[in-house]
Amino acid sequence: MGRSCRASTNGLEKAKQALKIKGWTQEYLAGFAKCSRPVVINFFARRPVDQNKFQTICHELGLEWGDVAELETGQLSANMNAAQNNTNEIIQESSGITQLLNPPVSTTEEKSTRTRKAMIVLSAKLTADNQAQLQDKKIEVEAIVAHLRQLVGDVTLTIKDIEEGSIKITLEGSSEGIERLRELFESGELTEALGIPLEDIQLLTDDVTQKNDDKTRLVREKYRLVREKYRLVKEILVQGAIGRDLSRADLRGADLRGADLRGADLIYADLRGADLIYADLSNADLRGADLRYANLSGANLSDANLRIADLRIADLSNADLSNADLSNADLSNADLSNADLSNADLIGAYLIDADLSSTNLSGANINEKTQIDSKWRLVWEIVNQGAKGRDLSNADLSDADLSDADLSDADLSRANLSRANLSRANLSRANLSSADLKNAIVANALFKGSTGLTKDMRHDLEKRGAIFGDRPPVLSRR
Repeated sequence: MGRSCRASTNGLEKAKQALKIKGWTQEYLAGFAKCSRPVVINFFARRPVDQNKFQTICHELGLEWGDVAELETGQLSANMNAAQNNTNEIIQESSGITQLLNPPVSTTEEKSTRTRKAMIVLSAKLTADNQAQLQDKKIEVEAIVAHLRQLVGDVTLTIKDIEEGSIKITLEGSSEGIERLRELFESGELTEALGIPLEDIQLLTDDVTQKNDDKTRLVREKYRLVREKYRLVKEILVQGAIGRDLSRADLRGADLRGADLRGADLIYADLRGADLIYADLSNADLRGADLRYANLSGANLSDANLRIADLRIADLSNADLSNADLSNADLSNADLSNADLSNADLIGAYLIDADLSSTNLSGANINEKTQIDSKWRLVWEIVNQGAKGRDLSNADLSDADLSDADLSDADLSRANLSRANLSRANLSRANLSSADLKNAIVANALFKGSTGLTKDMRHDLEKRGAIFGDRPPVLSRR
């Protein structure tokens, strides 16, 4: 017979407290301990549980199993002769109705209303020469079932059918009781019933049971995936994932702040809602990755491959995307404010409603297939193609990064340049009549010969670092 354990009174209280602290359900604990829910139910009901499973449950609860257990060993059944002498203590036969004497009843344990069926196959014959002998055989069967009721603590266990020849008893009882029978048989603890060898226990299914089983399997699979994701995230944070194959990995909502993912293979990875603040994803392969709602603020994505990646509504503020391949990527509604997109490949990218405030677009590759708001396409043109002598009157260039841009001789009358970065830009001889330069960055910007500025505006710009003299601006790149 196998060895089993059950929880002591004090041990049970420790287990209940540990379960409460973790915030787990018994079903969730069963998933972590890789056992059936009935085993966990038996554990908390202080019924005997296979020792290995008992130890696993304690381990998942963070407890020493020796502090929880009352060890018990011994035989689970007696021989047939001894049992027959005590049959009257087990059953009462009255008008064909069998009643269990002194059934175990718990007033505190919540009993399941789900039922299940199983077929018990015994190495014995159910044949008789006359009705009296057949009745005796049936009484023996009732005694066996009564014995099984006591063994698993299920008073609902009832006979649904008996097949003649080799005794095949179809039983119906609670899911917990039937599952307990199966576990005892499979663990080797239950090999006979009142001296009759037990050949097999077959679980029988109906539509309701099948649906419940399917639901249980789905729940277990869900918890398995949660555990795997937790372990994977922990490995990435502790060990790093430089060059690691994480293609198609499920990292939804994962906290990967500051993670080292340099050169990692994240092709088609699911990173929806992931926290990747200041993560290093330089040279990472993120082709087709789902980064919707992900927080990539301050992340290093330089030289990363983001072709056809989904970056809708992602936070890429202050991210380094220099030299990144974003061709055909979906960046609609993404926050790219203060991001570095210098020399990034944006061919075919979708940037409608993306926030490109103060974004560095110098050297970025954009073509006619790139979907981008007209304001930011204009900014890209000024930065990369220059705007010498261009008519930009009434243009909205607020919050644009126009550092080092050539705007000499341009018509910027009534243009909105508020909060624009004009550091080191050349605005010589530009028409700035009624232009809005409020809070614009003008350090080392050249305004020599520009027109349309009042004395007060000129004085204010000079205080902020603008150059109106003959010396050229400092045209050093970032």
